[in-house]
Amino acid sequence: MSISFSEVPGNARVPGVYIEIDNSLANSAEQQQSILVIGDALVAEGVTPATPANKVILCMNENVAIKQFGANSEIAKMMAYLDKQNITLPVYAISVANADLMVALASLGDTQYHHIICALNDETSIRDLGELLEARYDALQMIPAIAYLPKKGTHPELVTFGSKSNCPLISFMSINNLGNSANEPLSDAEALAAWAGQIAQSLANDPCRPLQTLTLNGVYSIATSEFDWSERNLLLHEGMSTYTVTATGSVQVERAVTAYTENAAGVADDSYLDVMTPATAMYFREKQRSLILSKYGRHKLAKDGANFAQGQVIATPSMIMGELLTLYKSLEYKGIVQDFDGYKKSLIVVLDQDNKVRLNYQDSPQFVNGLIIVAGKIQFRK
Repeated sequence: MSISFSEVPGNARVPGVYIEIDNSLANSAEQQQSILVIGDALVAEGVTPATPANKVILCMNENVAIKQFGANSEIAKMMAYLDKQNITLPVYAISVANADLMVALASLGDTQYHHIICALNDETSIRDLGELLEARYDALQMIPAIAYLPKKGTHPELVTFGSKSNCPLISFMSINNLGNSANEPLSDAEALAAWAGQIAQSLANDPCRPLQTLTLNGVYSIATSEFDWSERNLLLHEGMSTYTVTATGSVQVERAVTAYTENAAGVADDSYLDVMTPATAMYFREKQRSLILSKYGRHKLAKDGANFAQGQVIATPSMIMGELLTLYKSLEYKGIVQDFDGYKKSLIVVLDQDNKVRLNYQDSPQFVNGLIIVAGKIQFRK
């Protein structure tokens, strides 16, 4: 029997027509991204929240947050401004007791949250969160996320704060002085929720598309003076994201960068400059993983050139190479990657020399970049 069946046994003698249905070639689903909101568990004295600290719950809007965490809780305030951004992603929330973020993070388990909006920005929390994110980004876990944290301060304070982390999965929001439509001051947590909500939704729609000019609904500048071009440019070099303010006081994303500014050797490194880069890398890896697990979840492994019958569930290096090339071509069409010919030359797929049940591959995708800067020179004539 040349065709490999999963359900119809090879020793069947009972008369009948037995037809398996296999969906392994039909999967084209996009992964549903999600948001995790993290806030302080402090509430008014005498108030006991319905949801205890360090417990993740589905929290799709402000009303749920008020019921579960309290009307004046930090999470409820964050959800109010997240709601204003018209988010379509599922939102989960967890409150942190005694400013101990590590305990809350330990309760996440292996569930993936693609975007983490964290109001806590003390040094310990930043370090604990960075370690968790890098571990979950690792090939043996592959449940990555990008975290967004706020920092309000003067320009020198913000420049100094940038050195708190070098994690490519953390993005700091620089805050000058922001308020609501009535010019009442907003907390850092409220401003962050609006900021990260806009970014998360955009990255979920298209991880490569740049983020400049996204407007933070409900957020306005109440600063007496804004950071100028040179000040914002320095912030971006120090791993601090920036925003601009319109003539009406509305706040727009200018550039969302990661905290990663140098490599392990201490050399300046811009490989993870924009948050779109880790977002695209996560997306690309998940597409490869989904493809292989969906189509080759229980295949046998053979060398190229092996003479086996059609219909056998066997994978060879050349077959996997063909799948990866086809996937790359489809992602190129969607504007996620580019330079198919260069990718094809870079792709190596081989059987492992020491482990006969292992196939190894190496590739070099070129992600599509955002149009962020245009430089021109006009040489006029008379």
